[in-house]
Amino acid sequence: MFKQISSIIIIIIALLSFVVAQDDNQRDCLYYFYGKDCTGCQSSNQYIQDLHTKYPQVEIKSYEVYHNQQNKALFESYANAYNIQPNAQGIPAVITHSSYFIGQKAIATFLEKYIQDNEEITCPSLDSTNMVGILGDKNPQNVLEVIPNSVLRSSAIKDSFRPIMFILIIILALCIISIHDYKKTILGSILFIIASYTAFLLYGTNNSSGFAAQHGFILFISIISIIIALLKIGIFFLYNNDPFANLERENRIKIEKVKAITSHPAWFFLFGYIATLFAFTNLHKNLELLRTLHLEGAVTSIVTPKIIMYFIILMLPLAAVALIMNLIKIKLEQRSKSAAYSDRHLGQWKLHNHRVFNVVISILVIAISLLLIYA
Repeated sequence: MFKQISSIIIIIIALLSFVVAQDDNQRDCLYYFYGKDCTGCQSSNQYIQDLHTKYPQVEIKSYEVYHNQQNKALFESYANAYNIQPNAQGIPAVITHSSYFIGQKAIATFLEKYIQDNEEITCPSLDSTNMVGILGDKNPQNVLEVIPNSVLRSSAIKDSFRPIMFILIIILALCIISIHDYKKTILGSILFIIASYTAFLLYGTNNSSGFAAQHGFILFISIISIIIALLKIGIFFLYNNDPFANLERENRIKIEKVKAITSHPAWFFLFGYIATLFAFTNLHKNLELLRTLHLEGAVTSIVTPKIIMYFIILMLPLAAVALIMNLIKIKLEQRSKSAAYSDRHLGQWKLHNHRVFNVVISILVIAISLLLIYA
């Protein structure tokens, strides 16, 4: 009886030794290349993680290629060494010392069997040539191919309708209605747009940073805008003409000097630049990706024009509002001239049309500001 038990124990130990020996043989050194947010990479990431849990002896080194140009260059080096044709290169991809697997399906179907059959524990080498591998559906390893111009245009349009961009429109609108002379408002609008675009471009090319308190800034400007707009409306209904018209000449001269200073188009540039510094938070991830690529400097000549295009599209609604408002002011100026029969009468018509224009814009400003507060 004792001999039978001993025999059984010996057999069990032998089987366990064989299993352990088999597990010990399931070793390898793999390089896994993937891209953040690439189609198919998430499932491959999970598969690679599960595989490493199942075979802890296998050494797996992971390299993200969309946001890291060094990793991208490393993958291209191995692809060239393994004689993988350019049209066959892509991610997710696994490189071994003797083969390669490109595409989520190829990795999930063949990689585990390769690990089980592998007997040589060697990491991939750039000295290897003409290796045979498995190709499947893949994604480009170049992130710029993943986000073509059409995708960037869509991202820019979405960014142009963020709450902070409506705040820029409100600030520009209040600046325009605060000045009678349409020539000044045209120049000021151009300066505002140039300042805003310059701030965006400096941020996009990693030459500037902004303020993080975007939500607080939106709330603050919305409240201030409502107060200013209500004052404009109140002045329209309380005064039939210029509220400063009945002041003494000396006081009116002082007020006119203050108006001349505060209505200078240079203020548009200052307001536009400072307000835009609050607009850098929560921009689309595609723009942040372009900024990362620009910072790394590997493809600056390709990325910079894309960043320029992105912010041009982003600024289009703001430019459209400025154009429409100034065209309305020009039209009101022409209507005043056609309705007036004397210089004094012309001044009255200009003032009246300007005040009506102010009220209409003020009502719109209040409506937009309330939406931003309660949105």
